[in-house]
Amino acid sequence: GNGGGRDPHRRALLPRSLRHGARGCRARPTRLPTSPAAVTGRWFADICSGAGGVAKAVRSRGFRSVEWDTLFGSAYDVGLRRNQRTIAADIKASRIFGVMLAPPCSSFSLARTRNSVIRTKENPWGISGLDDRLQKQVEDGNRVMRACIYLFTACQRTGVPAAFEQPSTSYALQTPEILALVELPNVVSLLIDFCAYGTRWRKRTRLILCNVDA
Repeated sequence: GNGGGRDPHRRALLPRSLRHGARGCRARPTRLPTSPAAVTGRWFADICSGAGGVAKAVRSRGFRSVEWDTLFGSAYDVGLRRNQRTIAADIKASRIFGVMLAPPCSSFSLARTRNSVIRTKENPWGISGLDDRLQKQVEDGNRVMRACIYLFTACQRTGVPAAFEQPSTSYALQTPEILALVELPNVVSLLIDFCAYGTRWRKRTRLILCNVDA
């Protein structure tokens, strides 16, 4: 990694922070997050934050954090280009010291094939011939997933620590774009079980990390 672990900001990206809340939880938050425009100094980006467990863990260590999730409305939708530009600009300007990315896996989940097949290992971005309702699910999932891949790549290129999370069976992990990510310099891929960090459920998960001592 870069710096041999000397940067204290990197502690926020340790997998143990995941135990503060399951990613992908769609429980309605009780408050709106801080706007990036209102944050002074450097900050941590918790993208697709769900219940905000990682952001909370970062704040508990004394750092600023901003949550991005459609639960807060379109102003916090990372799938929108204007929001991607805002985050990417702060990554490149070193205003963001770390990023957690956990794009929703609902449309990429192997489990959802019990109801209907919209993706396969051979076609992880979606199969052809879907009706309008299922096609929209695919496109919505793809939009956010591609945004997170773009932002992870921006972190990798600029030396910013980042973590990208998906369930181990997610079809997203079969996309050429994510397969290419793990081959980049300063990127490592880890397989973890949430139960090893204090949860009562297993949830085998793939973490792809960049610029982090792991």
